[in-house]
Amino acid sequence: MRPVFALAAACALQVAAPAPAQDQVPVIVAPDETVTLRLDGKGPPRVDRAPATWTEFETALARRLVTGVGVDVGDSATAREHSGLPPAPEIAAGVVRMRFFLIADRQSVLFIENGQDRALVYRAVMTRNGRSEPTDVCLIPAHSRAQEHWPYPIDRLSLSDLHLVEWTGGATVPCG
Repeated sequence: MRPVFALAAACALQVAAPAPAQDQVPVIVAPDETVTLRLDGKGPPRVDRAPATWTEFETALARRLVTGVGVDVGDSATAREHSGLPPAPEIAAGVVRMRFFLIADRQSVLFIENGQDRALVYRAVMTRNGRSEPTDVCLIPAHSRAQEHWPYPIDRLSLSDLHLVEWTGGATVPCG
């Protein structure tokens, strides 16, 4: 009798538990696409799509990524001033904007701007040559930008479990 009761209790807990965030429909991002997300925590993100165009800042940053020079852009005016990069565009308040590009059809880069008041976390699966595999992503602090660079072309990115979290900073940004 006890095993039946335990099974019934476990089923009741599963039914009563709220659906986890990773059950949201993935947001697919294709090359040369801008996806703007509005996350309010009350449901799935609102998604707006538009063609992506390179900014002067992103073009200069991509050149450095491709050549291996790299740069720590940071979020301070001093870091940007000494980076030798053109000024970065303003980060739009209240939204998350992602622009995904192929570089000469041989490499891929995703530029992320988090204009929210909290940090963004998410999961990502990349598809290339018809095969999908997860890729590491990092927390994107509030009101900051980041980029992900891959030395090969990616057909599309599938983003899921997008949500905002409190993050007070620290020596390193959590990735995984």
